[in-house]
Amino acid sequence: MKFVTPFARWNLPAVTVVSAVSLAGCNLQPTPSAPTRASETQAAKPAPTPKTQVAISDANTAKIRLDSTPEIVKAGQPATWTLQILDKKSGQPVTKFDAVHEKVLHLALVSKDFSWFTTAHPQYRGDGTFQFAATLPRAGDYRLYADFTAKTRGREVVQQDVRVTSPEPLSAAAELKADPLRDGWNLPEKRVTSAPEGQPSVGGGDAYQVSLSSRPPKIVAGQEVTLHFQLVNANEKYVSDLQPYQGALGQCVILSQDGGTYLHPPVLQSDGHTDHTHKAGAGPNVRFVTKFPKAGLYKVWGQFQHKGKIISAPFVLNVSKSAPA
Repeated sequence: MKFVTPFARWNLPAVTVVSAVSLAGCNLQPTPSAPTRASETQAAKPAPTPKTQVAISDANTAKIRLDSTPEIVKAGQPATWTLQILDKKSGQPVTKFDAVHEKVLHLALVSKDFSWFTTAHPQYRGDGTFQFAATLPRAGDYRLYADFTAKTRGREVVQQDVRVTSPEPLSAAAELKADPLRDGWNLPEKRVTSAPEGQPSVGGGDAYQVSLSSRPPKIVAGQEVTLHFQLVNANEKYVSDLQPYQGALGQCVILSQDGGTYLHPPVLQSDGHTDHTHKAGAGPNVRFVTKFPKAGLYKVWGQFQHKGKIISAPFVLNVSKSAPA
């Protein structure tokens, strides 16, 4: 199969986290010439400050309880997980939530070395409880991020560590290397295949090439940046019929190298607004606007829906320190 080469480009114009709780004792697992880059149909206005990105702190008012069926789950075997959101002080269930991006709960599950990643959006079952299925592929440490907005409490993200045992352990921590840049684009483009939501290891999906550019190209901590994804299919055609995913053209999840910073930025619409009301779908360009709170390396996953399956493309960005005042 052939893909578009990367060099015909044009100039492109956090939520709360608490300390992780280890569940190690529970053993949970849950080329032809390239066409010119597709351009936006309307020039984007300056992006407003994201409204769905919350400052990082340790002031969460909630915690989570996580159980699995079977109680002891082996790597590579499916498990059903039950997650309950509780008040941190009283231990009572948190029962009333607001939907964000059309969902009450957004889960990101990532291996500690960042080599495996998936998301899920389980249905609420009442009494602060959600249930979802997940199969963790290998042994080692994973981290679950539960992103929700409880009524009267505001948006929070609670993270929890999960350990899986097996003969093939994962690396203990992420060793990231920033993607090189050329003409403002991260290289290489990511060649990925689509998969059902929550099942990234399932094969058989269509092939895609996903590119990422940032504006400005140099990302500085504390300064607003637009992350611009572009999708091409295996036939070198721009993917212009993306389906809505979480009420938008896609979603973006960003984690710092130490796993302590989680960002879930909003989609930037062509009119410069950051909302999640793209019901009709489009493409091939999808942009998100965010601010990185500190310097360092970050793993970025762009996720998009096409033909009923999810396209997940990972990149690594280097964020520079802000200039002294």
